Formats: sequence, structure tokens, C-alpha cells
Amino acid sequence: DPPVAALAASCFELAWRADAPGREALVAQTLPYLVALALTSGSSARPVLRRLFAFRDALPLLDYDDDQSISDFKMLLLRCFASPLFLKAEEGRKFLALVLGVSEGIAREGLELIRAQVGLTGGKRAAVVAYGEVIFRAWKDGGWVRGEVGEAFLQGMVEGAVHAGSKEVAKAARKILSPFVEQRAVAGVEKLVFRLAEPVLFRSLQVYILPCLL
Repeated sequence: DPPVAALAASCFELAWRADAPGREALVAQTLPYLVALALTSGSSARPVLRRLFAFRDALPLLDYDDDQSISDFKMLLLRCFASPLFLKAEEGRKFLALVLGVSEGIAREGLELIRAQVGLTGGKRAAVVAYGEVIFRAWKDGGWVRGEVGEAFLQGMVEGAVHAGSKEVAKAARKILSPFVEQRAVAGVEKLVFRLAEPVLFRSLQVYILPCLL
């Protein structure tokens, strides 16, 4: 019953904000409801996004390794990465960055979705810029994206920016990487960019210079 579900969700949100005893028990019902509502509310979804972002501290409380209980919610979360609403709204981009940090599996699948969006056509400019912000926020927050999964994704973007057969794909890859270049004063970013770019540039120099020397 949608009206009853909406009323229950509002009550759960109040209990969460009030730090009510046992509030963790509300998470498994409220989070999926708010995510599904944001994905299906169309042009009126902005207020729902604000409600969802206010509930963001509940994200790590679910068991993302239990496929039987979490599979439907994981699909909802992954759909958010292709949602124009989540990419356009600041709360949506911040939420996606947090989603990448909740589990290695979701980070891997979310990054794969982004890679697919960029690899097919280069993606729309606004979406690619939003993805770049999401990736940078997630990396800055730490977690899975700063580890092997995230660096493998960024390494692929560096290679795509240099070697992609399509100008659109190469341009999109550079847009994904641009927040890291622009924010290189942030601790650890300059070293990351150098570490990712060095092997790609070295191989490129070998390809163009070695034949001239032989």
C-alpha cells in the first residue's frame, strides 16, 4: 500500500534522525524504499534524493556479502549509476560516491557500469563529468575505490585517454581523470596520477622512439 509505505518510511526517517534506540532495525526496509522511490519519481525526485542522502550513514550497516538478502537492493543501487537524476544532483553524486565505498563487489560492478558507459560512445559530456566527480569523491573518502579495484579502473582510463581508437572515448576518459589532475594538491593525488601515467607514457615512448633508433 503506497500511502502506508510512505507514512512508515517518514516515521522511520524521524526515528533515524532522532537516534532512537534500535534504529538500525529500520535500515533494511527504509533504504531500499527511498532508493526505489528516487529512481521512479521522475521530475519530482529531488526532495526524495535529499531524504535519501540524509539517511546515508545507514548504508554501511547492511550485509553486502549476503547475496540472498541483499541482491535486490544491490540491483537498485547499481541502477542509480545510470540514472540522470543521480548524476545531475549534487546529493545524488555524493550518494553514488558513498555507494562505491560500501563493498568491494558493488565498487567493482559500479565501476564496470561507468566503464561501459564511457567505452560505448564516450558518453554524454555532463554524465562523464559527473562520473569523474563521483570517482574522485570515492577515492578521496578511501575504502575499496582507493585500493586495487579503483586503481585498476583509473589505469584503464589513463590507457583509454592515450590509446583509445575513438576520439570521443579518449576525450571521455580524460574527463573522468580531470578531477584528479585539477585536485592534485590534495594529499596523495599527485603521486597517484604519476604512478598511473608513468607506465602508459613509457610504453608510448617506446613505440614511437625505439623504431627511430633501430
